[in-house]
Amino acid sequence: SKLGLLDIPNFLHNVILKALLPHELLDAPQRAWQPILCLAASCIMTLEVLNSLVHELFAAFEEVKQQEGFVSMLRCLSLMRVVTVGRAEKNLASAISSANYWEKLHPLHAVRPRTCAASIPLVDAPRFSGASMCAVGNSHLFVYGGRCSKSGYTLGSAYLIQIGSCLPKGKASWNELEFGALEPPCRCYHAAVIFFPQDGQRQADEHNIRVFGGAGEGDLLHGDSWSLQLFLEKGSKQRLQGCRGAHWQLLEQISEQPAPAPRSSHVLAHWPSENCAVLHGGIGLDGVMSDTWVLPESGRWEAKPTAGACVARAHHCGAVVKDCLVIHSGQDATFLTAQGICSLDLKSSTWFEVTCCGIGFRIDAAAAAVEGIGLLVFGGVNTSFNFEPADMWLLKGCSDSAGEASTAVRVGMAASGGPRRHACGSLCMLNFHAYSFGGFDGQDDLDDLW
Repeated sequence: SKLGLLDIPNFLHNVILKALLPHELLDAPQRAWQPILCLAASCIMTLEVLNSLVHELFAAFEEVKQQEGFVSMLRCLSLMRVVTVGRAEKNLASAISSANYWEKLHPLHAVRPRTCAASIPLVDAPRFSGASMCAVGNSHLFVYGGRCSKSGYTLGSAYLIQIGSCLPKGKASWNELEFGALEPPCRCYHAAVIFFPQDGQRQADEHNIRVFGGAGEGDLLHGDSWSLQLFLEKGSKQRLQGCRGAHWQLLEQISEQPAPAPRSSHVLAHWPSENCAVLHGGIGLDGVMSDTWVLPESGRWEAKPTAGACVARAHHCGAVVKDCLVIHSGQDATFLTAQGICSLDLKSSTWFEVTCCGIGFRIDAAAAAVEGIGLLVFGGVNTSFNFEPADMWLLKGCSDSAGEASTAVRVGMAASGGPRRHACGSLCMLNFHAYSFGGFDGQDDLDDLW
């Protein structure tokens, strides 16, 4: 007979978890914690043993318990306990609200000298919607493009935001990046992903971001692909880390090689195990699209034919969880709000429909992957074209076998404070935190970073 995790005695859970603990503990990067957290999320007994182990490790270090990394880890453990145990939403609300809360990050207003040739310090955050955002390294966010609803202008500026322990609590350091002669045309409703360095191929302070598509001025749709090389200064926990270089490069395609058609409002997600980007759907010159493409580090697009249902989507959101591209709602081929969640098994190239109750269907929401665990969904406009409540949802189990039901759990309550209701905002994950920026609330673009 097969043994499950619940059949393993506690002491053996403890041995396994100690073997998986990163040697650097709080100084370890987020990816080093993924194996142990994914294992803990699969079994409540394993999770409880890990929770006890973490408290035991830091029992003698009161000052450590106040560090942001330790608090973030405990929040993550609390969240997983809710997701693993929870079945009825009414029993989860108090547990979740105590484990997860929003914190607004205000711009650092202190006047800072310009110390880097590639960036200009800002004292106020920009205000726009329809931008892209991704995490860079362990302490930065990259924001690019967007549209100003007041002027109607499409934007092409890029920003590097530093967060973390070298800043006062509740503060973020905004910098606008400067480039040479070569820059992409302005765009909004595009997508950007970061490619993680492969061992030995790039320096720790060098980062590569890929941008594809989007809407330009008027009715223009972009079908170009760009690579941005970012070079950060050597930083520390005591001082700000600037950008010492930023360079755009157009990823030219071979003329005989097929490439994605111009589009906007698509999903472009990083596939960690293959270190490539996966493109799906969007709205093009002929309407809502259903095609899927892969962009490897080489920068040459590869078409990915799929089996199963024809999943045409635009204004949807999604990310890669494990080896599945999970997409939530959006518009279907008839331009109506799609009433469903779909998962593309990237290994077999097969689409599956996912059953999930609780979360409302929507367009222009934002999403981010909690690697190995599930998909976060936030914001958007519902089927009645009203803004969804500002609740954060975690979809767990969307990457499991076909026919398996997924679980949707609120992990950030609107009632506990946080971003206003909005659509067309940006969302990403960094070090067990979800970051939300910008968007449109029906009257104004937002400049809030949470």
